[in-house]
Amino acid sequence: MKLVQLLFTRLLLPLSVSLTSVSVWAGCVEGDPFAPTGLMPSGRFKGDCLKINFRRNYRIINSVDAIKVMPVADAKAYAAEGKTFIANIAHDGDFWVASIPKKDIFESVSFQVEHFPPAEWLIAHTELRFNLNERITLYSQTRPGVKTSIKNFIVTVAAVQTVDGPDFDLLPAMQDYFALSKSIVSLNDKVATVVRDERNLVKQYPLKLDGEDLDRFWALLIERLHDPEFTELYHLFNRNCTNALFNVIDEFLGRERRRIDRIATTLPILSGGQLRRRKIVDLQKGMQTLNDEVNELTRPSVCRQVLRKFGLGPKEAR
Repeated sequence: MKLVQLLFTRLLLPLSVSLTSVSVWAGCVEGDPFAPTGLMPSGRFKGDCLKINFRRNYRIINSVDAIKVMPVADAKAYAAEGKTFIANIAHDGDFWVASIPKKDIFESVSFQVEHFPPAEWLIAHTELRFNLNERITLYSQTRPGVKTSIKNFIVTVAAVQTVDGPDFDLLPAMQDYFALSKSIVSLNDKVATVVRDERNLVKQYPLKLDGEDLDRFWALLIERLHDPEFTELYHLFNRNCTNALFNVIDEFLGRERRRIDRIATTLPILSGGQLRRRKIVDLQKGMQTLNDEVNELTRPSVCRQVLRKFGLGPKEAR
């Protein structure tokens, strides 16, 4: 039982350790206009505070709201370009607002499967990785004037505990004891916690989506998963990381979700086969793990090439 609890605890918050700078609960984050109320929506623990310092649902906002954390000129310019404003993007221990174009946004998208030792063959977590054509600017929601940028992010669905509620385990996960989160997290945070610290294997399945198709898939995804105030509950089999994503994938493909589809897309470890069954894995791009990708990018010779490409680093690197 201790092994099961360990495995499922790791499944609950695969990115939680990167978000530790916000230390208050239930929408009481001083100076953050986009924090959710953070209350359990229903069930046995209805009204109890959720651990929203670890994980929040993304929130689609308008340009007027965005002015609360970014310069008026920037918000107006982004609005004029027809960009979508999204708050509560998790990156580097903080939450941020970004503006994302509606067309020609992404270079590629991959379906990721993170395997948890010591039972990699059984316990896993799934999510979608988006690679942007250009970096997007992030504006801090808690530190006025602070901004940064990212080139990749993860869309992930997971469980969120209540502050004083039970730990994540097999039985509680089947009894609606947790809220369902739908988060956007920078790839940097994913790499820092999962690959470098926990050393979990993360397989990546590149999807055959690009151009207008990828733009439409992204628009459908953020529309269907949008739930900024945590109105849904997590369930290990009925509402989890994998079937939430396949619900959107199948809707996009115009595929009827029969009973066998609903069952097969419940278990994360079956995701690779289900993607191939839908013929949307781009086999020509190869299937490099995130671990190998990070190891390759951190080789000294590659680092020097990156520095030279962007005109950065010491003179001897150029």
